[in-house]
Order: sequence, then C-alpha cells, then structure tokens
Amino acid sequence: MYTRDSMDIFKHLLSPESDRDDAWESDFLGALKDIRVNILQQEPALGPDNWPYLFVQSDEQGQDFLLNAFDWCMSRGIGVALNPQKQMPDYIFTYGMVWSYIKFGSLNPPLKLNTPGQAVIQTNDQLIAGPPTEEYLPEQIRTVLNEFWVQQEVANMKVLVISKDNEHFDLCFSLESLGNPPKEEHQNIGEALSWFLPNNYSILLISEKGLPPFHQLNFAKVNN
Repeated sequence: MYTRDSMDIFKHLLSPESDRDDAWESDFLGALKDIRVNILQQEPALGPDNWPYLFVQSDEQGQDFLLNAFDWCMSRGIGVALNPQKQMPDYIFTYGMVWSYIKFGSLNPPLKLNTPGQAVIQTNDQLIAGPPTEEYLPEQIRTVLNEFWVQQEVANMKVLVISKDNEHFDLCFSLESLGNPPKEEHQNIGEALSWFLPNNYSILLISEKGLPPFHQLNFAKVNN
C-alpha cells in the first residue's frame, strides 16, 4: 500500500485506484517535475471529452520530462493525458490545468471558486472592471482562446474582468459577441470555456449592457 514516506513517483503511479485518495493526489501533483515520459504518438488525439490531448507514458528512463510536454502543449491549446494506455489513465490535464501549472506552479491558483454561468449584476453594485492583465490571462492564452472562438465563427469576442473586492475576479464573456445564444446553451458554452482555464477561475456569460466597456480578447491591453 502507498505510504507518504520515501515516495518514488513511479511506484506511486502503480498504486491501485482504491488507494488514490486526496493525499495520493496531493503527493502526485507535488512530484510532477520528477516524472519522465515518452510520447506515445506525435500528433495529439481527441479524448473522450472531444478535446485534444498529447498522450504520454511515464517511464523512469523516459526521453523527456512531463513538464516539457506541458510547455509544448501550452502554446498549442492542447491538454495532456498521462498513461492513457491503461484502462483508466493516471491523470488527465486539461489545457487550463497545463498552463496554470506552468504559470502558477499549481492547478488551483489562489482565486475564488465559482461555477460557470450567467451573472446578475445589481445596478448599485460597485465594481472594479478592466481588461485581463498579463498575470491573470497571459497573452499566449488569450491567443489560444481567440483561435477557439474563431473556429466557432465568433470573430470578435469581447471580455471583461470584474471584481467587487479586488481579490476575487470573474472573467466575463460578452453575450453580444456570441450572438445572444438562448439561456439553455449557456451551461455548455461555460463548460467548454472551463477546459481552457484553471479549475477555479470564475467564468461568466453576461450582457455588456450596464457594465463598463468590454475589450477585444485578441487585442486586450495588459495592465501591470
């Protein structure tokens, strides 16, 4: 059975599913930099969720490190599947997880967790609002997101970051840019966007009406 003492990451990955609790995951994520891998196929493949992943296999004598695979995927809008040759892969990293780890060293940056959805902003709320900063949404990530929207035939996506306390932030996507889709489509759109972003980023689909000016995603200005 797995113990936390003298952990070897490759033995760690042999732990049965029944032993993979929160402690197992915490130690696994803490050892990502030590995982060597081989690339199973050069071209990314679609996972069961229909998103693209680079398939890699852990190997103590592997030709590369997992984090180098993360670097490669970060500029291409691709996730990483670790050991997909198993009946159940050891771990699936969405694109948002990949760039979050590279940027923040964590899959969960210190931001408030909210559920993707539609916001209701009261007219008397005091909001802090502006374009995404480079720290919050790097230009490289905005480029990947913009390419996704262009593929969806959304040529001019506009975004706004809002906060009530300057600590917790909501990344807002303009409903007008989306052509005002019906409410029953909002959840699916939000779930698609969540694949591109860290686990605890708050995503909102919201009308521009009554809010400060939105900013084009592909030309968002960086505030330092």
